[in-house]
Amino acid sequence: MQPGYARLMRASKLRLYHRLQIVARVLQKEADREIAAASGLSTSQAAVLAVIGAGDDVSQRDVARALRMNESAVTAMVGRL
Repeated sequence: MQPGYARLMRASKLRLYHRLQIVARVLQKEADREIAAASGLSTSQAAVLAVIGAGDDVSQRDVARALRMNESAVTAMVGRL
């Protein structure tokens, strides 16, 4: 592979990742609006409740792992719920 081509591929991938990040953020905001309007919850809070509702004896650590969140973030979110 030629050095210029590799640099171009890296730049192209960065643009793609940036665009994907923007789209993900737009979708997250829209989902937050929809869920908040229906339930008063954020998508994150709804996800926590979905994980808890799907299992028996689910710990905060289980929720954190399932949602790929820090345990401290889950602890704070459960406190707000």
